[in-house]
Amino acid sequence: MIMMLVMAMAVPALSGVFMQRNVEESFAQFDECVAEARSRSVAEGRAYVVVLGQAGAEVQVDRAEAGEEPAARFELEKGETLGLEFPAALRPPSAQVWTFWPNGSCEPAVVRFAGAEGSWAARYNPLTARAEVDYE
Repeated sequence: MIMMLVMAMAVPALSGVFMQRNVEESFAQFDECVAEARSRSVAEGRAYVVVLGQAGAEVQVDRAEAGEEPAARFELEKGETLGLEFPAALRPPSAQVWTFWPNGSCEPAVVRFAGAEGSWAARYNPLTARAEVDYE
């Protein structure tokens, strides 16, 4: 009986740990796309973009040729959302396209993720493309 009571208390705590780990993993996967966009833009000397859509995010060459495969993908699960915010003065015509330049810089942006297990917001530095992330 005592063991059952201990298990009943431990299971909710463990599920919270697993949920937090899944949210952190989702940020790590998205951040890999960002790193891919930055490194390819520097290595190839041309702009790359991260394009956000309903299915997730893709890393593409800016003005990609038709049929060119994305360099990286971040796919969303059912019920997850991904949003991109820019400072008002820098808002591009398409608010779901984030540019990385050949000199290693990017547009300053905040990326927000929300899912059933939690959410995160990442503020990316325009000079380093490194994120300061808050888990919610």
